[in-house]
Amino acid sequence: MKRLTASLCLSLALITTPIMFNGCANWQQVQQTLGSPQQVQIDVTLLGSVAKSRIPANAQAQIHTFATQLSALADLNTAQLVALIPKTGNAIADALIASSSGFLNMALVKWGEHNATTLAYAHAVANGLLANF
Repeated sequence: MKRLTASLCLSLALITTPIMFNGCANWQQVQQTLGSPQQVQIDVTLLGSVAKSRIPANAQAQIHTFATQLSALADLNTAQLVALIPKTGNAIADALIASSSGFLNMALVKWGEHNATTLAYAHAVANGLLANF
């Protein structure tokens, strides 16, 4: 069990570290870190599958609601994203949500608000979360 927790923490750290320091990275590095919407969906799906067994049912429901709301968006801006992000009270669930939101923040920084590419990332994150929640 400790190995699973360490693996999850390492995975989340690898994803969130570039997000925290993206101001220091050039745009090419950010794009390479972010990957395509399809890759982001795969990454979020994998993180969710590792984390799911450690997330209580009420937090899983909040993740599902967050993903459903992201999936329904026809546009994305920073204010919408901030308003959608739930606080579950579960450290692992909140880390998964933060990682997922980090992908979207990077897309917002790279492609801007009200952009079809940014929206594609929102839908990719939503589909990745919905695969497990």
